[in-house]
Amino acid sequence: SKTAYETFENYIRFIKRFPEVQFITANEAAEIYRDNARQSYFSAAEVERIAAKVGDEIGFQTNGDYTLSPAEVVSLLVRFYQLRVGGTITPVTALSESPLGPTGAAPAMSEAVKTDLNQFGRTTADVADFLQKQSRVPSAVWLGSTVVTPEAYLVALAKLIAEGDKRKPDSTEIEVKPAKLAAAKYVSDDDPKLWGWVIFPPGFRAPAMMDLAKRQAWTIKPAVRH
Repeated sequence: SKTAYETFENYIRFIKRFPEVQFITANEAAEIYRDNARQSYFSAAEVERIAAKVGDEIGFQTNGDYTLSPAEVVSLLVRFYQLRVGGTITPVTALSESPLGPTGAAPAMSEAVKTDLNQFGRTTADVADFLQKQSRVPSAVWLGSTVVTPEAYLVALAKLIAEGDKRKPDSTEIEVKPAKLAAAKYVSDDDPKLWGWVIFPPGFRAPAMMDLAKRQAWTIKPAVRH
């Protein structure tokens, strides 16, 4: 142990020799990479721009000096949509705590599902209630008796918000198409090579844990240096 600590200390001293290297504390790091999306207010126009950037392959967004995880995007859009349906267009604030990703597997969805504005509004109220109480994205979203993935719901919600006043006044039908969480690509697939540490037996696998990790990719976003 003494040798290990001495080696580590010598390594730190070696790094300190370089004039371009600066050591910082954890508190300083939290300030340098502070999350400007937390407790921020977003105008109606800004939320519509965020909604317009949501594609069929869902990932994080970087807008100016702040970033939003997919979970933060769905939380923000849900809150905004509720305000707009209620007839109030005011700045809305992001959650002080970012929602976690789903804990259960998403339902299989091979084709588009159609619903109407009335049902979509009730579903959005359910999603908002779930986000508030559970602080995580639901594993499944119900449009009445029809279930869709949270990814498909987010894309449909984003399209509805982005269209805004461009949507035909008499148009009540909404199409919810299958979508993909592209951010999951940042999480490895289960593979025996992941578990090469000596504490794991040869050939160890953990597919359920890696599936859960991929679902938590809803929370992934880059840190912006300020």
